[in-house]
Amino acid sequence: MSGTQDEARLCPRCGLTYAPSLLACPGCGRLSHSDSLKSLLSASKEAEAAGDWAGALLPLRDAVKLLPEDSQQCRQVQAQLVRLSSLVETDPGRPRKPVQRPKAAPGKQAATGLAAVGALLLKSKVLLLGLLAKGKFLLLLLQGGLPLLSLLGSFGVYWTVWGWKMAALFMVALGVHEIGHVSALKRYGFPASAPMFIPGLGAFVRLRHQPVSAVEDARIGLAGPWWGLGVSVALALAWWLGGWGLFAAGARVSAFINLFNMLPVPPLDGGRAMASLDSEERLVCAALAGGLAMSLNSLLLGGIALLALMRAQGEGASLFGDKRGALEYAFVLGMLTFLAFGLPQANW
Repeated sequence: MSGTQDEARLCPRCGLTYAPSLLACPGCGRLSHSDSLKSLLSASKEAEAAGDWAGALLPLRDAVKLLPEDSQQCRQVQAQLVRLSSLVETDPGRPRKPVQRPKAAPGKQAATGLAAVGALLLKSKVLLLGLLAKGKFLLLLLQGGLPLLSLLGSFGVYWTVWGWKMAALFMVALGVHEIGHVSALKRYGFPASAPMFIPGLGAFVRLRHQPVSAVEDARIGLAGPWWGLGVSVALALAWWLGGWGLFAAGARVSAFINLFNMLPVPPLDGGRAMASLDSEERLVCAALAGGLAMSLNSLLLGGIALLALMRAQGEGASLFGDKRGALEYAFVLGMLTFLAFGLPQANW
C-alpha cells in the first residue's frame, strides 16, 4: 500500500491522490503534465514564428501523448498538427531553421505543383542531387549500436549469397530507401530512428508518433521509393557512362526492391501512398499498372494492378482525393518499371 502511495500523483489544485498513469486529475480535471505542455506549446509557437514547420510540429506530437484523447485540449493540438502539416505541403519554400541545428543549410524542396511530367522529372533530379547534398541523412546508416550491427549482419548474409560487390549495392539500395523515409519524417517533425535491417525481410524505421492525416502518411510512405528511384537512376547512369555490368545489375535490383514496395497494401509503402487517393485516382493507378503488367507479362505489376483495383472498389478511399499523390505514385511506378525491366540483365 505504501509503495502505491509513493508512486501516486498528488494534484496541487484539489489535493487528490491518483495513479501516475492518468493524464488528468479525476477530481478537478487538472492536466498532469501542464508544465511540460506549456513548454512544448511555447516551443511550437516560436518555431512556427520562425517558419520552421518541422520544429513546430515536433513539440505538438509530443504534447498529444501527454493529453487525454477525449479532452478539448487534445482536439485543439490535433487541429494545430493538421494545420501545420498542411503548411509543409503548401508552403515548402518558406525559410526553416532545423531544431538544434541552426547553422545547417535548409534543404531545397521539389517544385510543389507537380502538375506536369516536367515538374516530376525536376523532382527526380533534385532527389538525385539530394543523395549527395544531404549526406547527413546517410550518416544515420553508420550510427553505432543495434542499427550498425543489423547493417553489418545483413551485409554479411547477402555477401555469402551474391558476393560482396552486389551485397554492397543491395545494402545501399535498402539503406537509401529507408533514409528517404527518415528525411520525410524529419520534414514533418517526427523524431526518427536509424534504420534497422533484417536479413531476408529488408529494413524498417521505428516511429513513435502516428501521422495526423492520410496525406502526411502518404508522403512519408512514398518518400522511400522516391529516394530508391534516385539510387536506381544513379546506378543506371554509372552503367551507361562506364559500361560496368555490376551497376546495371544494381540498378535493376534497386528498382525491383522499390517496385515491390509499391504494392498498395499496408504496411508496404504503396499501401500508405494510396491511402490519400480517392476511388477514381486509385482506378487510374490500377489501369496504369495493369497496362504495364500486360505489356511486360509481369506478375508483380499484375499484383499491383489487382490490389489497386480492389482498394478502388472497397471502403477506405479518401473523400477529398490527392492529385499530387496520384501523380507521384504513377510517375514513380512508371520509372521504376522502366529501370527494372528496361536495363540489361548484366553479369557482375
